[in-house]
Amino acid sequence: MKGNDQAHEFCGGAAKVTIWFTRTSDGRDMDVLKKLIAGAKDSILFLMFTPGPDGLHTLAADRANEKNMYVRGVVSTLE
Repeated sequence: MKGNDQAHEFCGGAAKVTIWFTRTSDGRDMDVLKKLIAGAKDSILFLMFTPGPDGLHTLAADRANEKNMYVRGVVSTLE
């Protein structure tokens, strides 16, 4: 897991892209995702594979209740 502890960044045209391979040794990948979900201004789009009952989809669902926030996603299985 230590090999996943650093993000990989590159530019695709004008877009800056950051990729994390998971899991990390200390959960820093999930901390970054929590901050992204909390800081979303108008939309959240996601795809999650078996996130568990306390996965990040619950944070996205909370944001879906906000006016003018568009949240859509797919969760494979909630176990």
